[in-house]
Amino acid sequence: MLRRELIKGLTKDDLEVFEDRARQTISHFSQGGDTGRNLEEFRKTTLQTRDWAFLLCFGNNPRLVSAHTNRIEQITDDLREYQDRKSKMTFPRVGPTEQREQGTALFDAIYYGAEGRRVRSDGRRALLVFSDGEENASARGR
Repeated sequence: MLRRELIKGLTKDDLEVFEDRARQTISHFSQGGDTGRNLEEFRKTTLQTRDWAFLLCFGNNPRLVSAHTNRIEQITDDLREYQDRKSKMTFPRVGPTEQREQGTALFDAIYYGAEGRRVRSDGRRALLVFSDGEENASARGR
């Protein structure tokens, strides 16, 4: 039986990120905490006016919660609405329709976040992942 446990105590020095085989600098890394606070930290330390972002949330299917914007306040407001809404199914599904009852589609969220929602911009691109690390429902990455 595969045993999964969270790895505690990781720092950005424990990870490597590559793009086109070139090592990238991790400018911010944190564990746990409040998602809204982490987004605010990202806004203060990283996001610039020319940068655009969007928000996907996921459980068993990735859903578009906030469309492309350069206003982190819009993303934070949309996240609050997503968290408060009882039915997450009212948010548009991202990627093909997959019939899943439960689970966490972490790999699908990363895949469709990186590939399926590209925006043309002269700004930088970043992928932020807030997750407990569980993966048990994705069609991608198996």
